Amino acid sequence: MRKSHDLQDLTNAFSRYDQQDDVATKPIICKSGVLYQAFDTFTKGLVDVYIHELPSLGSVSNDGSPRIHRLLSNLSDIRILTLEPGGIEDDLRCTLHVCSLGFEYPIDPDERPYTGRSRLAWAVSRGTKALVWYTALSYVWGPPILDKPLICDGFRTAITRNLDLALRHLRQPDTAVNLWVDQLCINQSDLDEKGVQVSLMRKVYKRSWSTVIWLGSEADNSSQAIEWMRSFNSVFQYDLDEETPDAEYLAKHGLPVPGSRDWEDLSRFLARSRFQRVWVIQEAALSDHVQALCGRDCVSWSDVSIFAGTMISQDLAQHFTYTEPTEHYSSKTGCDRINQIAQMGDYLSTLINPQTMTGLLSNLVQGRGSRASDPRDKVFAVMGLRPVIRIADYTKTTSEVYTEAASSVDASEVISLLCCVEQPSAVPDLPSWVPDWSTPPRTKSLGYLGRTQGLLDQGHDLTMPGILFDKVTHVSDPACSNLSEAIISSSPTARFLTSAIALALQNCTPYPTYTPTFPSISTFTAFWHTLVAGKDFTHVMRPPAELYAPIFAFLFNTLAARTPCFLNQPVFKRKLTVENLQARQPARTWRKIQIAFQAATEGRRLGVVGEGYLALLPGEGRVGDEVTVLRGGYVPFLVRRGRVGEGVALVGECYVFGIMDGEVMGMGRREEDIIFV
Repeated sequence: MRKSHDLQDLTNAFSRYDQQDDVATKPIICKSGVLYQAFDTFTKGLVDVYIHELPSLGSVSNDGSPRIHRLLSNLSDIRILTLEPGGIEDDLRCTLHVCSLGFEYPIDPDERPYTGRSRLAWAVSRGTKALVWYTALSYVWGPPILDKPLICDGFRTAITRNLDLALRHLRQPDTAVNLWVDQLCINQSDLDEKGVQVSLMRKVYKRSWSTVIWLGSEADNSSQAIEWMRSFNSVFQYDLDEETPDAEYLAKHGLPVPGSRDWEDLSRFLARSRFQRVWVIQEAALSDHVQALCGRDCVSWSDVSIFAGTMISQDLAQHFTYTEPTEHYSSKTGCDRINQIAQMGDYLSTLINPQTMTGLLSNLVQGRGSRASDPRDKVFAVMGLRPVIRIADYTKTTSEVYTEAASSVDASEVISLLCCVEQPSAVPDLPSWVPDWSTPPRTKSLGYLGRTQGLLDQGHDLTMPGILFDKVTHVSDPACSNLSEAIISSSPTARFLTSAIALALQNCTPYPTYTPTFPSISTFTAFWHTLVAGKDFTHVMRPPAELYAPIFAFLFNTLAARTPCFLNQPVFKRKLTVENLQARQPARTWRKIQIAFQAATEGRRLGVVGEGYLALLPGEGRVGDEVTVLRGGYVPFLVRRGRVGEGVALVGECYVFGIMDGEVMGMGRREEDIIFV
């Protein structure tokens, strides 16, 4: 650890660092004793005062016994690890130093925070009063087996196999490096300290000079996969064409095509576990200068995120089908997670005032598709995305942590919270209205943007004003959401749609409703709108009937083996066939319909409500459940009654054609307080 120094002697290394980051051939790691930053006069004066007033650190551990973790006496204290130089096979040796992250710029009410001031990318050693620049390490713990030896401050300890590999690849042959590594810098056996340190991780990553995401050893041609990512980024840098590039286009530009060995290598790279763990969200989103290290190969996080965004925007991510056989990490999921993290990082970087950022709920939704060894971390890991510090309490159960998080959601977001509920829950004793964040979502939300007021929180119960509309009378088998298979008569999707058509013909003809949006309703119109939940492929806009209806009519007629399939079904001038469905314009619309259909039906089933309303219900929906409309909600909800006087259990959100535009509120039905238990 570097000794105390005069701040005027610091050398500005920003330009040198940025040049190295652009090349990204090896990770930028903070070397011990190297000065990375110069300060303006204003900052220098503030830092001098802070260092002068910072209390010195005592020399004893928590209880006087020999141990590597010295007592942290201040809520802004962390430990920085200095990894000693050595070869790849040498024993790992390090020292831990208590440092403070307590320095803050004073915020002038008339001035934006941090404007024109030096970047806060350092800590202060409590022992030497020196500034310390460090690199934060992001990695997967792997199996909780501590079997790899390490010597820290002269004491022998043990770490996990994956951390051992990471440290050996980060260690320099001739100079020590400063790192923040949670497994060693936090006393994992002290739950109180762990809770405080987890709450500080926002600062840890924002104050790091650089962050390295360790992806694991080189494997599955990962070096070539990284080069292919850069090639894709280069080709698509200025490509604004909305059409999905085909194999001919990719081959013309020297890029791998889906199904090739190189494409498989890209799939395997995206399926690496680090991309799908919940902690990487704040580590990548909050840090400056983030790089990923795969064995000896380094790639900038911006290259990885641009590639993932390109795959999604060009609709090429649909071809990532590899799933890791042991832990079932998916390349498609990895691509989605990288893109979401990049969007979150972009959003955070544009905030003028961090206090105005989105609430806790949006962060929980962002992290839901990620994985965590401890389900409580699905909440604790995203709390750090917000500037409000909340202590992570590892003495509480998962149910208590999730319920407290739900109770902390702003009153205007309660409807959105309920839209996140899916049953059954994997968390014991979790109230039905509290989302289970421990499992990935099984459906795409229908009404996440709903707003309401007037929440009454009564312990584990939730009271909301609403109207109980009607009961479910029929349900289909679970939906098969791969619409591209529907033209194959023996496929699961074709069998599902055939039975769904029969359900609609038998129970929803004629259709029972009149709405201002649809003044003349046919069962055909209600049916195809229900299959896409009233949205187009963006899941935001209404579906264009002039494009979607002819293709659905052709599909229904083909499956039912008659024309028209539905009574009062429109007759369209253009006669579609399976062959011309692959033509340029129909093929583009067909693909968009497939996306809309999958988003609406995956994890759900078709149902009939009341007098014949077609509905998309949660997968757990069953006959006898009731549809309720809550004041301020964008979508109805399905509830299940228990014993008399016990309230209702929330099953999940639903779509009911004919009541999606507030019609229930005009039916003269009585509004009541609905108690969710």
